[in-house]
Amino acid sequence: MNPTEKRRAEIFQRFSQQWEILKQNNLLLGYNQKYISNYICPICLEHFSPKDLNQSLSNPLTLEDAPPKSLGGKANTLTCKKCNNTLGSQLDSHLHYRLNELDKKKFFPNTEAKVKVKMGNAVVQGTVRVDENGNMTIFHSTKNNHKEKLEEFIKRIDPNSENPFVTIEFPTGKVDLDKFQFALLKSAYLLVFERFGYIFILDKVYDRLRKQLLSPDKKIYPTKFWYEPPYPKSMCGVHFIIEKGMESILVLFTLKTDNTERIIAAILPLPFNTIDNIINNLNQKFSKDKTLSIQCLALDPKADYLTEAEEMKKISNWIEKMKMNH
Repeated sequence: MNPTEKRRAEIFQRFSQQWEILKQNNLLLGYNQKYISNYICPICLEHFSPKDLNQSLSNPLTLEDAPPKSLGGKANTLTCKKCNNTLGSQLDSHLHYRLNELDKKKFFPNTEAKVKVKMGNAVVQGTVRVDENGNMTIFHSTKNNHKEKLEEFIKRIDPNSENPFVTIEFPTGKVDLDKFQFALLKSAYLLVFERFGYIFILDKVYDRLRKQLLSPDKKIYPTKFWYEPPYPKSMCGVHFIIEKGMESILVLFTLKTDNTERIIAAILPLPFNTIDNIINNLNQKFSKDKTLSIQCLALDPKADYLTEAEEMKKISNWIEKMKMNH
């Protein structure tokens, strides 16, 4: 068994054992398993057995990185190949494109970007290159421009003229902003699953979220569930907001590119509150207070919610108590 096969087997065993602990403690009433040793893909909710770790099958269980590995994520969960491939190509690609766009506009050293260069009504295509010292140079190619127009444009550039400036515009990219945001939603959701497993993730309140991930070309889920917070990196993780009317899950995670590291905050619902209600109440609080100070449930950062039955009970009982109060 190679390291990748071993990792898949370890993750399967970890979540499968949690399922058994939850069932033994009556924490999964109403949910049944298809196999004795069972893993449910958190995206499509299909059931899988250890045999489905065989990568030669048409739809095996695969390692899932959250966030994407290229942005600093790690593979601590499994999803089926179909979900992994579909969401990777249709959602994660837009996350990459968007972050690259944002980085290019900051002109970091040792980067380059294709641009439109304007001077008055004249426009030419060019490439901006920034060297290791931050010096910027614009290159033009006759392959991408009309030769005579390019030559005329270059002649007109005179630093001693009344208006020696040129305007640089970045072309419209490949990014679908909705899909970019739903890629953030996917990462946040999988990080919740990574932390808490099946304790509450099978609840119907997440059906809308899962439906959105499985239908990336449709707009099913609201997009105002995330923001870039002024929080320190040490706060990254999964938290529960407990302020009345705003009870929800706050997921903080980093996205790393070659030049930047961004902290993303995503709000997900808990089983007794809807995402629309949460977003509305958070917006009202922010518009009133002008700052977003929120109270979170104190969770033991060392608690293992996949192996420790007592910790699973605490979360499950707290959620049931909150349901009764709503």
